Amino acid sequence: MSRPFFTVCVALWLCFGCENTDSPGEPMSQSDAAIEPTCDPTLDADSDGLDDCAELAQMTDPAVADTDGDGLLDGAEVNDYGTDPTNADSDGDGDNDGQEVDCLSDPADAAIGCYECGWRRGDPGGLMSTGIEREDVITDIAFIDQCGEGLSMWDFADQYSILYMTTAWCGRCKNEARELPERTRAFVERTGIPFSYIITLAESERREMPTAEDASAYAASVGIDREIPVLADPAQQTLSHTPWDGRLPGKCIIEQSTMRIVNCWIGHGDDADAFAYIEELHAAASGE
Repeated sequence: MSRPFFTVCVALWLCFGCENTDSPGEPMSQSDAAIEPTCDPTLDADSDGLDDCAELAQMTDPAVADTDGDGLLDGAEVNDYGTDPTNADSDGDGDNDGQEVDCLSDPADAAIGCYECGWRRGDPGGLMSTGIEREDVITDIAFIDQCGEGLSMWDFADQYSILYMTTAWCGRCKNEARELPERTRAFVERTGIPFSYIITLAESERREMPTAEDASAYAASVGIDREIPVLADPAQQTLSHTPWDGRLPGKCIIEQSTMRIVNCWIGHGDDADAFAYIEELHAAASGE
């Protein structure tokens, strides 16, 4: 059936003057084209180290310095750490990127995360052990901490340390061990020097090779949570790789950065002379 005359007339009237936009070679009008966002490469509106054009490319927020809220500026993520500024945990290992930077881990490598107990990964790389006596660079001894994780001596290279070498069965040593977190806090607060005691266990309560459970039990028995490391030494390397002769407790100052065995001694005491020596070492290293 043919269309009513009125309908045909209306259709012709509506299309009067229309162009066939499907014709081959017909250019798209400017109003139909997608509008490309513009940016100014000389402007960094949020002062995060990425100019506004780089923010557009990275799909970050040009008005927010830390788009993903992980504690790192967007510019630092892109330019320094190789992480994703739109993902707070770039490597998906459970620690956000800012936490990994703080603990000296690698925020772009899922195989390297922060230690559960909170120790920093201070190994600067390039260290080489030179022996077991005073002035030697200490061996990178393998330990297990009170959180059950394996770590090594050079992880503590970002601080001065006093190795407190003992056993789990030494009762008098336990009494002194209870004081070590407070000594650590007092020294750091007074001087600002990065420092910690590190308790190492060469034997368990049963006078056997210590385990992770022994480190955890010892820490609990002396009231230490995670203030300072309590480390099981399952291969007894503190006996074979330091000047310590096994008398209790043994103590050695380990220098920051170099991991040099500076001085060692035996016995209980407040270690005031050792703290004074660490201050001298730090002043010399700082050029003070």
